[in-house]
Amino acid sequence: MKNWQKVGLLVAFHGLMMTDYYIWDTARLGIKTFKSAQPAGPTLHDYALHQVDRLGWLLFANVLAIGLLVVWLCLRRKRAHTPV
Repeated sequence: MKNWQKVGLLVAFHGLMMTDYYIWDTARLGIKTFKSAQPAGPTLHDYALHQVDRLGWLLFANVLAIGLLVVWLCLRRKRAHTPV
Protein backbone atom coordinates (compact mmCIF):
# COMPACT_ATOMS: atom_id res chain seq x y z
CA MET A 1 0.00 0.00 0.00
CA LYS A 2 1.39 3.37 -0.99
CA ASN A 3 1.90 6.16 1.50
CA TRP A 4 -0.76 8.42 -0.04
CA GLN A 5 -3.29 5.57 0.26
CA LYS A 6 -2.45 5.13 3.94
CA VAL A 7 -2.84 8.85 4.56
CA GLY A 8 -6.14 8.87 2.66
CA LEU A 9 -7.49 5.98 4.73
CA LEU A 10 -6.33 7.64 7.93
CA VAL A 11 -8.11 10.87 7.00
CA ALA A 12 -11.27 8.97 5.98
CA PHE A 13 -11.45 7.00 9.22
CA HIS A 14 -10.71 10.10 11.27
CA GLY A 15 -13.59 11.86 9.54
CA LEU A 16 -15.83 8.88 10.24
CA MET A 17 -14.79 8.88 13.88
CA MET A 18 -15.50 12.61 14.26
CA THR A 19 -18.91 12.17 12.61
CA ASP A 20 -19.68 9.33 15.02
CA TYR A 21 -18.72 11.44 18.01
CA TYR A 22 -20.80 14.37 16.78
CA ILE A 23 -23.92 12.27 16.26
CA TRP A 24 -23.56 10.44 19.61
CA ASP A 25 -23.02 13.74 21.43
CA THR A 26 -25.96 15.49 19.76
CA ALA A 27 -28.21 12.50 20.51
CA ARG A 28 -27.19 12.56 24.19
CA LEU A 29 -27.61 16.32 24.43
CA GLY A 30 -30.91 16.22 22.54
CA ILE A 31 -32.39 13.56 24.81
CA LYS A 32 -31.17 15.40 27.91
CA THR A 33 -32.63 18.71 26.68
CA PHE A 34 -35.89 17.11 25.57
CA LYS A 35 -36.20 15.31 28.90
CA SER A 36 -35.74 18.50 30.91
CA ALA A 37 -38.09 20.58 28.73
CA GLN A 38 -40.94 18.07 28.35
CA PRO A 39 -42.69 15.96 30.94
CA ALA A 40 -41.74 12.31 30.67
CA GLY A 41 -44.18 10.34 28.63
CA PRO A 42 -44.77 8.86 25.21
CA THR A 43 -43.15 11.80 23.37
CA LEU A 44 -39.85 11.26 25.16
CA HIS A 45 -40.07 7.56 24.36
CA ASP A 46 -40.67 8.30 20.65
CA TYR A 47 -37.88 10.86 20.57
CA ALA A 48 -35.44 8.46 22.24
CA LEU A 49 -36.40 5.70 19.78
CA HIS A 50 -35.78 8.11 16.91
CA GLN A 51 -32.31 8.89 18.26
CA VAL A 52 -31.54 5.18 18.74
CA ASP A 53 -32.64 4.49 15.14
CA ARG A 54 -30.35 7.28 13.96
CA LEU A 55 -27.44 5.79 15.89
CA GLY A 56 -28.29 2.36 14.49
CA TRP A 57 -27.98 3.63 10.93
CA LEU A 58 -24.66 5.20 11.87
CA LEU A 59 -23.41 1.89 13.23
CA PHE A 60 -24.58 0.15 10.05
CA ALA A 61 -22.70 2.70 7.92
CA ASN A 62 -19.53 2.15 9.99
CA VAL A 63 -19.71 -1.63 9.67
CA LEU A 64 -20.34 -1.32 5.94
CA ALA A 65 -17.40 1.06 5.47
CA ILE A 66 -15.03 -1.18 7.41
CA GLY A 67 -16.29 -4.26 5.55
CA LEU A 68 -15.75 -2.59 2.19
CA LEU A 69 -12.26 -1.56 3.25
CA VAL A 70 -11.40 -5.12 4.28
CA VAL A 71 -12.76 -6.52 1.01
CA TRP A 72 -10.83 -3.91 -0.96
CA LEU A 73 -7.60 -4.67 0.90
CA CYS A 74 -8.02 -8.44 0.50
CA LEU A 75 -9.10 -8.54 -3.13
CA ARG A 76 -7.00 -5.88 -4.77
CA ARG A 77 -4.25 -7.11 -7.01
CA LYS A 78 -0.70 -6.04 -6.64
CA ARG A 79 0.79 -4.92 -9.89
CA ALA A 80 4.13 -6.39 -10.83
CA HIS A 81 6.73 -3.81 -11.61
CA THR A 82 8.09 -4.61 -15.05
CA PRO A 83 11.25 -2.91 -16.27
CA VAL A 84 10.76 -0.77 -19.33
